Amino acid sequence: MTNSTGPVVAVVVPLDEQTNDDKFDLTSHKTARRNVKLIVVFAVIVTITVIFAVVLGLTIRDKGEDEKHPPVYPIITNDSYRLPTDVTPINYNITLQVFLGVSVAFTEDQPTFHFNGSVEITFRCETSTAFLLLHQHMGKLQVAQVSDVRLADAAAAGTESSVVRVVDRQLFPVHDMIGFYLDDYLVPGHEYTFTLEFWSTPQTTPSLSGLYPSSYVDSNGTERYIAVTQMAATLAREVFPCWDESHFRATFQLTVVHDENTIALSNTEIALQRRHSSGWLSTTFMPTVKMSTYLVAVVVCNFNYIEEVSLHGSVVRIFARDEWLEAADYSLQAALRILPYFEHKYQHMYPMRKLDMVAVPEFYYGGMENWGLIIYKESKLFYSSEQHTVKEKRSTTQLISHELAHQWFGNLVTMDWWNDVWLSEGITSYVEYQGANEQLPDLAMWDYFIIGDLQTAMIFDSPSTNSVILNITQSTVSSNVYNRMVYEKGSALLRMISYLVGEDVLEGALRDYLDRHAWSAAVTDDLWTALQKVRLTRSRTALVFKMAAA
Repeated sequence: MTNSTGPVVAVVVPLDEQTNDDKFDLTSHKTARRNVKLIVVFAVIVTITVIFAVVLGLTIRDKGEDEKHPPVYPIITNDSYRLPTDVTPINYNITLQVFLGVSVAFTEDQPTFHFNGSVEITFRCETSTAFLLLHQHMGKLQVAQVSDVRLADAAAAGTESSVVRVVDRQLFPVHDMIGFYLDDYLVPGHEYTFTLEFWSTPQTTPSLSGLYPSSYVDSNGTERYIAVTQMAATLAREVFPCWDESHFRATFQLTVVHDENTIALSNTEIALQRRHSSGWLSTTFMPTVKMSTYLVAVVVCNFNYIEEVSLHGSVVRIFARDEWLEAADYSLQAALRILPYFEHKYQHMYPMRKLDMVAVPEFYYGGMENWGLIIYKESKLFYSSEQHTVKEKRSTTQLISHELAHQWFGNLVTMDWWNDVWLSEGITSYVEYQGANEQLPDLAMWDYFIIGDLQTAMIFDSPSTNSVILNITQSTVSSNVYNRMVYEKGSALLRMISYLVGEDVLEGALRDYLDRHAWSAAVTDDLWTALQKVRLTRSRTALVFKMAAA
């Protein structure tokens, strides 16, 4: 059988010349035409379907490949001084091993004081991302290893899809940041964990920041060593990698591994202790409430203490070396009286089961308000009628009252960013007089406000007017934020407002401010909103509060 390759010729035959065999069957012809049309339509549909499937398949494949290997990561520039908010920390599980050099043997190549440890961070993904950016101080901390990122959901643990690999890391020293590049996108709404191991770097010059050593000579002439933390303003990154911005609140659970001849203190009470045969003692603490990183505190020492229980059941203790404990009773009694006073006045109970006040030989500030573990410079905390003046008694009382006021203004409600640090320090500088007046009603504490805060603020503000709102445009916030404008002018501003609207309105506004923003962060406008609300409620007269940054 052969196939003809020649042209097809149509021969037209006149109708009258056609035979019966040549004549068309009209019915059959219409059916054939209909079948051809159906075939053509079917072919077109099939073709379109195939094309659509191919295009869709390529799109899905490309999208999947993009998510598995993200082609674009964020670019961190010198202007990127704030962390992104695509993830939110939930909990830090921190282990710190502290080498004091007291009775633990060291190798020759190790400095006397150093520490190492690990942190397991649980965080929630808010916006799809394949990049994790957090803080790490380059000069004082080194990250040794980092684990892959895993889903925190126990049901997904161990499955291949629950693991997102860390494929690279990069340091950004100008911002004290470290970035981790992932091989896949994190899913919004899911919680993840990852672990970082780290160690401290040797320091050639003494520093009173991060986790640092201090020493003193006891009554027997023996030199003793202790370890102390100072995390404010942005110094937690010197101790462990973290999201070290005040608005990032999380819970913290700490384990401190220390010499068995010392004790360890932290924000919460001890959960368990485990002794090791090598001369180490592991002390694990209960989880904290939600708080900012700058409030995390650790002290390793061999101090003794005195204690009493507050009106509402919190254990209040003062830790100090023995020769200072003799003068600690007044400070303990002041704390026991001022703490319930603030609880009643601002209608929020102190949330911790214990309140430790620790006096250390070397400290940058007079005191630091860490939740559950307030640290003081020992020369500022104590009062004895045989050794100190009335002025020193007033100063000590104000300092104790100031740090206790922080448990509400600063700890319970935290400034969103350090621009508004006056919401912490200015308010407590005003409120401290309330607590001190409760403790020392015969000393007319509000009279001292004029010469202590108001005139000081006017002296420092006289060369040029400055706002209590700062303008901070860098990741590392120096101690300069704690200045006269923030403390004295901030408190003087509130005193002026109290005379303008009435003390009852101001106190009501402060309570409303705490109610609305407890366990979270606030900005200055939030305080003005509270003032407006309470003022309108009580007098039907609106005031307009507006303040610009410096």
